[in-house]
Amino acid sequence: MNHYLILSVMIDFLALSGFLRHHLLTDVMPFWTRHAVDGKNGGLFTCISDEGKITSRDKYLWSQTRALWTFSALCRRIEPREEWRAIADGLFAFLAA
Repeated sequence: MNHYLILSVMIDFLALSGFLRHHLLTDVMPFWTRHAVDGKNGGLFTCISDEGKITSRDKYLWSQTRALWTFSALCRRIEPREEWRAIADGLFAFLAA
């Protein structure tokens, strides 16, 4: 295989990785932390419009456990933000209740 092609693919991967990390931290996670956390009853709302309007207050077990994994993984793999840790702790308490 051509070494220039391999280098090009690696550079593209690094650019994509940087883009996705930036999108995750500046768009995706702020949206969920701003609109989805149910500070009154615990857990997360998962049926939300693109504008952040809650379309259903149902909370599905799969979605809650996926969110717990996501916020926990963010703390361990990206950075240990207190906001993410508090949301993960709240999800755990919600699921354990």
